[in-house]
Amino acid sequence: MTGGASPPPKNCPVCGGKIWAMEDIPRLGWNEYDVPGRYRRHMTENHPVYAVWRRKMSISYIIAMGSVAFGLSLLGMGLAQYQVWSAEVGQIISLSAFPAAGAVLVIIWTFVQKGTKRFREKWNQEHGMRTGLPQNTEKQQLFPA
Repeated sequence: MTGGASPPPKNCPVCGGKIWAMEDIPRLGWNEYDVPGRYRRHMTENHPVYAVWRRKMSISYIIAMGSVAFGLSLLGMGLAQYQVWSAEVGQIISLSAFPAAGAVLVIIWTFVQKGTKRFREKWNQEHGMRTGLPQNTEKQQLFPA
């Protein structure tokens, strides 16, 4: 379906509007229906501040995960190579990169969930409670012309 990538949410995490549905995808296939593009367009047109914030969080996630895993792996290899400690200690430090990266994953996921909740609450205050499809259907067309 997506070539290994997970699909974007079917409903907007901010306003709850329907972005796409499996039954709407024609037999042409996933790429022709452009589900990721629909999600990006909805976010940039209807929630531009959230879209920028979410992109920054994704970049932060990649940088943090890479830094932790790469840094601890290099530290462990360096300690083992220069025999600052025993090779076993270096291996333990290198292997600790995986649980540390997992901890970073959980921390960033928590920030994303709290931030999304904050954007959703702000949207609800400005527009009322989520009702599924937004009232302004001009900006949210499931099948653009």
